[in-house]
Amino acid sequence: MQFAYNNVARSIGALALVAALTIVGCTPKVTDEQLSKLRELRAESARLTTEIQKKDAEKVRLDGELARRRSEAKECADKLAFVQDKMSKWPNVWPDYDPNAPVTPPPAPEPEKTKGKKR
Repeated sequence: MQFAYNNVARSIGALALVAALTIVGCTPKVTDEQLSKLRELRAESARLTTEIQKKDAEKVRLDGELARRRSEAKECADKLAFVQDKMSKWPNVWPDYDPNAPVTPPPAPEPEKTKGKKR
């Protein structure tokens, strides 16, 4: 019985030793290396956040420029379609225009009335 008691005591002692080493090895203290790494990561996070904000602002600016250029391209396409339509109808582009009709001069402008001082 003595032999069994010694084995149990040794097992309990070994378990107590392992538990003590585990508790001592897992201290809640942050090492200087971990603290410096944490500072580096926070600085990098702040830098990346700033960079993301700059890129978002640039994206908004580029979206506006793209919309402006698309509207310019649409306006050019509309003008091109107008010219192509008129070219397809050449020489009778404007059917209500008669080149042989007499040209009427524009009406003469009305004379300007000068306001004089009343005495």
